[in-house]
Amino acid sequence: MDQATARPRPAKRGIPASLDSQIGQEAWRLLKRSGFSVVLNTARSLEHVREYCRAYRMPGGVAELGSVFWDAVRNWDVPLIDAGAVTQVERLRAQIQNLPGVFIDPENRYSIRAYRFQDGSMRPLRTAEVAAVLDRAGFDRLTFVQSGADTYIVQKGAGKGAALASVKAYLDCSGQPVAAIGDSDPDVEMLRAADIAYAPANASREVRALIGRGECRLASRPLQRGLLEAAIELCRAARHRPDHGAACDDAEPASLLDELLRVPDRRFIERLFSALRRRGL
Repeated sequence: MDQATARPRPAKRGIPASLDSQIGQEAWRLLKRSGFSVVLNTARSLEHVREYCRAYRMPGGVAELGSVFWDAVRNWDVPLIDAGAVTQVERLRAQIQNLPGVFIDPENRYSIRAYRFQDGSMRPLRTAEVAAVLDRAGFDRLTFVQSGADTYIVQKGAGKGAALASVKAYLDCSGQPVAAIGDSDPDVEMLRAADIAYAPANASREVRALIGRGECRLASRPLQRGLLEAAIELCRAARHRPDHGAACDDAEPASLLDELLRVPDRRFIERLFSALRRRGL
């Protein structure tokens, strides 16, 4: 039996956790009305990013920890890893799946997401185990990233920061400023690469180190409330630019924030995520 189907995989379909509330959706609407283009930058699979873009009519998103960009306007995927890494990922997939008790996410195409179940919860593979597989196979183009729940195998040098730079070049907007919002360790390079960086109050220790060095702004509120706070600040700044036409919103941002924060969060903001490209700046 295929080990990937021996047990049910955790559901990954549906709306992004970061947008699955009135607060998250209002943050996205504010940015869109103010002329921002919101581009996801996530560890989730390419297919999942496609679903997000369809649901929210987003122009695109980076998937699989910087491995591929989905261009929703042209309706095609743009690999952000080279042909050698693609070949090694395909060859390694079967070897990882043959490890005892290992499950592989079948939706990941340009990377490998692997995990085991322990006491009913997902767990990453052992670090020494993954390192040994890569070493034995001689896959010199690949490395791995550990989280509390899974292991990602990606091309060396790939990541959310490198993807941000690649997507800016692909969209031919290298002269335009980019804002990024993130709260977890994999977001650090993305936040460094952005012109303006925000983090909600629940930011990880590595993200807080950026804040301490003045490389990132810290919202006063956590999770989706922090996302909304950052969105309002971006809209307010855009509204006061000399070349900005439409107002961000008819409501006073501070009053809007107070009203929306009465709506409770429904889920935690996951490894957020967004690279925001301001149109026309």
